[in-house]
Amino acid sequence: ILPSKIIHGNIRPSVEALGITCAYAQQIAVITLAGLRRLRFGNSAERDVTARALIAALGLVALVEQDAQGYALRSRCDLVCEGDGPLEKVAFDGSIKTMTLSREEAVDLYKEAYAKALDAGFTLDEKPVRLVPQDKLQAIVKDSMKRALSGVGDADETE
Repeated sequence: ILPSKIIHGNIRPSVEALGITCAYAQQIAVITLAGLRRLRFGNSAERDVTARALIAALGLVALVEQDAQGYALRSRCDLVCEGDGPLEKVAFDGSIKTMTLSREEAVDLYKEAYAKALDAGFTLDEKPVRLVPQDKLQAIVKDSMKRALSGVGDADETE
């Protein structure tokens, strides 16, 4: 399989004026508290509630940061928000309350939930997670780089 077929190929860069293909995009993200309530984290209701609050707070930080930093969909395809995205709290009866949450408020919520999780007895490993690509992907990328350096690979290449 050619690397370009799975978006790992080398494409010669070009400089050209690029426009937009849409004038409006809407993202809808959901943090479902009903879904979080299904999760169990030990032998007490306190631990369950504490862990769920930490996960929800982390989700809120992720949403707020994503809005603040923009969305890198792929190479040369970035979306930039026009201000903060609104948050809506949808109650069990279907009523909706629009809310605002700043980056600072989201981080404060997370810090509070993190501290409560530690107090509840969670040991949260702060070591970075190391993601390792599969051997198959490494081989494809190495082959693609070798082709690019030798001048063999091209975006118009066929199998």
